[in-house]
Amino acid sequence: MPKSQIIKDIVEDSVSLEKSLTRLLVLAKDVRNSKLVQWAEKELKGYKEDADIPNYRRTESKELQYSGINNRFQVTSIPLPIGWISKDIMDQIFPIAAYESIRLIEELATGDDTIMRDMTALAGEIRSNSNGAVSCTSIQQLIPRAFFISICAEVKNKMITALMELEKKYGNLDGLGIDISDKPKVQIERINSDLNNAVFQINVPQQEAVKEPWYSKIAWKVIVPIVTAILSAVGTAIIIKFLG
Repeated sequence: MPKSQIIKDIVEDSVSLEKSLTRLLVLAKDVRNSKLVQWAEKELKGYKEDADIPNYRRTESKELQYSGINNRFQVTSIPLPIGWISKDIMDQIFPIAAYESIRLIEELATGDDTIMRDMTALAGEIRSNSNGAVSCTSIQQLIPRAFFISICAEVKNKMITALMELEKKYGNLDGLGIDISDKPKVQIERINSDLNNAVFQINVPQQEAVKEPWYSKIAWKVIVPIVTAILSAVGTAIIIKFLG
């Protein structure tokens, strides 16, 4: 059972993820864990468009709806058949990546509004591929709220794991300060490595032992003893010759 209130706050959803991340950021800087610091900062500020974002911030949505004219009939917010979209376009629009800050992610996860991404720019593609039968005035891609809920759950889980590891090594964390001045650098690095392994599943690869080739084994087991015996015999003969 955790002793630190800041861990209990996360478990009981007493504070926002943003506030909990800020607390974790302070502690991560105290223990000089650069990996944890970078992760917390990106979650707080949001990821840049060219950033390599975590897998839990990626999903896919093929659910499109449109409004407009379909064979002279006015339609509003009905499903858009993906057969009118080329594969190249589908490969570009179906994958979804959430770059937003954790504050906005949490708002999307708990809000009531339907989450959509505007895809009206595809109107020309739809009109062409439907041979002019469909004219779209609006195209929306629906993003499931469960996606944002799962992001929050993953961030929450990582924070709890990190704080539990820090508490185990440094004691109660409620003072929001960890003094590592009395600990050797090697020990701090080892603790941070274990923490990062637990939070981010980062494993330091073990160097694979180099297998001894078959001919080397034969040399040591067969050839070397023979050569040794011959040299020994020759040496004995020389000694006998010179010493009579």
